Amino acid sequence: KEQVQHYIKAAERALEQRDPVSAVNALRIASSLSPGDQTIVQRLDVVQLQASADLAENYVEQAAYEERSGRYAEAAVSYGRALRGKATPRLLERAAFCILQSQGDMKVAGEHARKAVAMAPNDATPRVTLARVYLAAGMKTSAQNEFERAAQLAPNDDTIKDWLKRLRRGEI
Repeated sequence: KEQVQHYIKAAERALEQRDPVSAVNALRIASSLSPGDQTIVQRLDVVQLQASADLAENYVEQAAYEERSGRYAEAAVSYGRALRGKATPRLLERAAFCILQSQGDMKVAGEHARKAVAMAPNDATPRVTLARVYLAAGMKTSAQNEFERAAQLAPNDDTIKDWLKRLRRGEI
């Protein structure tokens, strides 16, 4: 019990010093020393969310750098970490795009892209990414539907027009 209290107090001190990562580590230790203590588990969940939110910007910067460097698999992982603390349509779309570019798990890419579309239904970019995920998964009809919706949102986007032309001609 003394050790558990020691780590709980260490977590509180870390939070006072605006160091949620150290607080999470201390609470994890306290939780392992007192398995089944729901108070500690609940506190750990709250502090983990706070730590994720605090770290999200760092992960976003890291992901953007990795993406610019063409390291899409690493960027997808970093965007995924950022999403734990900050799920925005843009981050969801970028995570989906990077998974697509790295030929990763299309199911996960599709989930991210669908969430991005749901959060930003009037933005063509997530729809294009979703359409491309559908293409990669062999779902041409769904892809064409998304490209058409994106074209309605961005009627002057030549890239979307090109995707649609290629799909209609059977080139893809």
